[in-house]
Amino acid sequence: MKKYIIVLFALSIMSCDKNKQAVEAATAAEAAAVATADEATQEALAIAETSEDQAINGQATAEAQNPANVQDLPIMTFQENFFDFGDVKKGQHVEHVFSFTNTGKTPLIIKDAKGTCGCTVPEFPKEPIAPGAKGSIKVKFDSSNFIGKTDKAVNIQTNTANGVEMLKITTNIIQ
Repeated sequence: MKKYIIVLFALSIMSCDKNKQAVEAATAAEAAAVATADEATQEALAIAETSEDQAINGQATAEAQNPANVQDLPIMTFQENFFDFGDVKKGQHVEHVFSFTNTGKTPLIIKDAKGTCGCTVPEFPKEPIAPGAKGSIKVKFDSSNFIGKTDKAVNIQTNTANGVEMLKITTNIIQ
């Protein structure tokens, strides 16, 4: 883009002032634009190569620290990952328990669970869930600050392949 602007500028100068200096300036500007583009391309290639090397080394480091295959990771299988409270009166506190099973081959660790706002509060197990074992997450919702249809989510940080699992709740808050 710069190259074309510079060339157009140089051409406008040439049409106004038809002298040899203008032609030389345009040629020099075009050469500088090409050189700048080449330098930018070389820099981008160097950054890409560095990023690729870091990604490969990071992957190798991660594999060395955790040799488990993705197939061996825990799997958090919920009976349901969505719940509709239906109509709820404004100011009412409601809760729902989401049950799950670790259907993976290694212990499931829930690192953290947070609602999308302070009105949605999850309670989750702090201890690892063994393969085949069941667990639950209680989600409490405070409808005090809402009216009408409301959707909320709980993000669960885990050691599953996804890294984050999600639960969703919805309700219609009435007066």
